[in-house]
Amino acid sequence: MNTAKMIALVLGVLMVLLGVTALAMPERVLPLAQFTTTPNGVYVATVIRLAIGIILLFAASQSRFPKVLRVISVLALVAGIATLMFGSSGVRSLADSLSKNGTVVVRVIGTFVLLVGGFVVYALLTNSHRRSSNS
Repeated sequence: MNTAKMIALVLGVLMVLLGVTALAMPERVLPLAQFTTTPNGVYVATVIRLAIGIILLFAASQSRFPKVLRVISVLALVAGIATLMFGSSGVRSLADSLSKNGTVVVRVIGTFVLLVGGFVVYALLTNSHRRSSNS
């Protein structure tokens, strides 16, 4: 297993863990979400989203679903750029409007992160398992 695939697999597992945490204990994720509305938090969120996009882009060709992972990676890259363009005031106003729904939004986003992370793990593990069983 090459480095990009291993990093992407770890990334997928971390996404699953974050998604499960957001679903089970949304109040634990709220401080992290609030940090992303600060000026420094916007830069951290941007870097994380760009890194996710780049990692998935490099690992996509070794997955079971390379086209889907490439689409996800492009969406992550676009989200990173959009986060930077919105800035902390734009992100804060979006967060303020979403926070009116309480923890429901955290759980919805957590579900999305869980599903994407689970798909990444499945796409990367399934392919390597299939290869080794055919050998």
